[in-house]
Amino acid sequence: VDASERRLDHARRAVRALGVADRVEIVHGRGDELAHDVAWRGKHDVAVARLLGDAAETIELLAPLVRPGGVIVTAAAESATHRWDALPITELLTSAVSWSDSPVGLFASVNILGPVPSSFPRRERKRRQSPLF
Repeated sequence: VDASERRLDHARRAVRALGVADRVEIVHGRGDELAHDVAWRGKHDVAVARLLGDAAETIELLAPLVRPGGVIVTAAAESATHRWDALPITELLTSAVSWSDSPVGLFASVNILGPVPSSFPRRERKRRQSPLF
């Protein structure tokens, strides 16, 4: 999901190159809007993010899209790992973060343990004024 067609074109090429086009859907839109759409909310096993925002923003935007038992995986800068240590988030029913290092970077994984309250994600202004962590 991205609001930029240019970034989506890059994602489409990557999905084809990896041979996973039959298992990945690329969607033009805004995650904060789709997270309140019943067709999207809590329907996905995995949500993957790169360059979405800081840790709190990423979790708040992606958690509503993932079903209980699913996982969020996101690239993370080593300088920002301390922000992820605030997990788990009780309001969003998330696990603590687990880390994976790869040749292309550091990745944070967070499990969704239960249904995310319908009040999440909050409006952008509220998320920026009062981050979850």
